[in-house]
Amino acid sequence: MVLDNKKQSHIPAGILILLGVLVVLTPWFIFPVCEIKGVSDTGVANMNMNPGTHMKCWYTAEAETGVGALIILTGVALLALPGRVSRKTAGIVGGILGLIVILVPTVLIGVCTTPNAPCRIGTLPALILLGAVTVITGIYLVLSKDTVPAGPN
Repeated sequence: MVLDNKKQSHIPAGILILLGVLVVLTPWFIFPVCEIKGVSDTGVANMNMNPGTHMKCWYTAEAETGVGALIILTGVALLALPGRVSRKTAGIVGGILGLIVILVPTVLIGVCTTPNAPCRIGTLPALILLGAVTVITGIYLVLSKDTVPAGPN
């Protein structure tokens, strides 16, 4: 079965959109960060924090929401512009965004230092996995060959 450029881009675009949605939902709903669960960095009830201050994992969740939204936009752009150049560009952008998904909780912002904190047990590994799958999807898009001759795009 030979796929044209448009159909060839639908599956990776759908995967990017799904990954972006999962990156957005993970720190808030799927594997919520500590403050969402009502736990402090020390693992006890989070009642003594100053108003307007948050733990590192909260800021990681906010940053990942933005990165996830960009991954969704990359997938939507790939659906709208299914050509060869767009596929390669979406692959590069998706790969970079996948790396950022990994770097935010590990290097750039971080999560709580307590080993049994909810963000360290659930959110961190989930975001690393989602980032890795996003990078793999990006690499696939960059390396995939056209099955039909490329048009102007």
